[in-house]
Amino acid sequence: MLTQKGSTDQGEGRRKLIDQLYRQHKRSLTARLRRVYGAGPPDPQDLVQIAFAKLATLPDIDAIRQPGAFLFRVAVNAGLDQVDRLASARRFEEEQLRAVDSVQNPTPETVYLDQEALTRLGRMIDSLPAQQREIVYRARFKGETLTVIARDMQVNVSSVSRLLAKAMIQLRAGLNEGEKNEYAHPRAFND
Repeated sequence: MLTQKGSTDQGEGRRKLIDQLYRQHKRSLTARLRRVYGAGPPDPQDLVQIAFAKLATLPDIDAIRQPGAFLFRVAVNAGLDQVDRLASARRFEEEQLRAVDSVQNPTPETVYLDQEALTRLGRMIDSLPAQQREIVYRARFKGETLTVIARDMQVNVSSVSRLLAKAMIQLRAGLNEGEKNEYAHPRAFND
């Protein structure tokens, strides 16, 4: 059984080992990461800190046979995660900018295609059974909660949710099918 003093000694030994590994590997690890990522992002020094933070969470640091290789692998993986997050954020930003641009500067083709899609959507909503049509209208156009709709229709919320989900699947499928047909058979714009 460990005494209070024994656990303190063990914790102190662990801190010393981590400090020794930090002093031994920090400089070379930072240099290797700089060769992989340049000056950043991700910042090589941040990746070194992440690697040592991960090392500090491990229960048995002594069991790691090659701490330098372990630290490098953890740092590279952390860097790859950061690069993926940055790329994802950039893609999202670009998509949002394109969406804003298409709304602010619609082309005649975009306006026509949007009108066609809205007309198609209106026909599809009209073709839904009356109960589903009411649920779609109230939930998606009026913004009512499923609880309010269920209470007014005197059915349970799960039924409303199921009917709404079924209707949305049908509507999405219909819109997707319409888009496929439109691109497969482009219409000529003749005056």
